[in-house]
Amino acid sequence: MFEGIGSGDRNIIKNNVIFAAKATTILDVPVVLSSINPRSNGNVFPELTKIIPEVFDRKVPIFDAFEDHRTFNAVKKN
Repeated sequence: MFEGIGSGDRNIIKNNVIFAAKATTILDVPVVLSSINPRSNGNVFPELTKIIPEVFDRKVPIFDAFEDHRTFNAVKKN
């Protein structure tokens, strides 16, 4: 939902997300990355998918990621 950000500087937010993703790989923290309605909200930016390549495109258009069974099952698996 990066395209909808209006509350802060997008470059700072994007850099913080990239740094956090890099930290998860260094610390070996499991991550489930999901997107919701990328046609309207924008795709996950490539810098992030280079670090976390698997993105679950949620089919249920709701903010709660656990409403989407694939995303929920991925979290349970990790």
